[in-house]
Amino acid sequence: LFLIPSQTAFFLAEIGVEDPTRAGLAIGLFNLSAGLASLSYSRVRKHLSSEAIFAVLFAIGGVGFVMIGFANSFTATMIAMGVGGFSVGAFLPNINLAIISRTSMSIRGRALGALTTMFFLGQFFSPVYAVPIAGVSSVGNVFVVSGVVLFALSVGFMVLSADQRLRTRTR
Repeated sequence: LFLIPSQTAFFLAEIGVEDPTRAGLAIGLFNLSAGLASLSYSRVRKHLSSEAIFAVLFAIGGVGFVMIGFANSFTATMIAMGVGGFSVGAFLPNINLAIISRTSMSIRGRALGALTTMFFLGQFFSPVYAVPIAGVSSVGNVFVVSGVVLFALSVGFMVLSADQRLRTRTR
């Protein structure tokens, strides 16, 4: 989630786009895409469980991040930002709903507080994660590695979603 604000300018410079305005545009498109996805979340939620939504979103995010990592132009980066942003935009309402629906009232505030803490820690640790990978290869490879991690998470949630459907059918 936090590679976009912390690494986009470095990635664009790596591919020869050094205009800070373009970095702002790319991050802005990512956020616009995220906002549009958030608005459409309720329609998606009518058809899929939260686990299935996580599987789809992590897969889309993986595609977006791998696309960013392999982008060699500003235009390609912008397309990838649109794809990646979509996954983040629907992720936020989905994780909030998953936490709210699975916790009792007595611990719900702490659970949501823990989520908020994880987001701030993610912002802090994003460069700690990215810089060593970029140091031995490239900023583009940070996005590719992250995309692969997102694909792995997607597979995990696909298995979880399938298991949940099987358990529901046997009841």
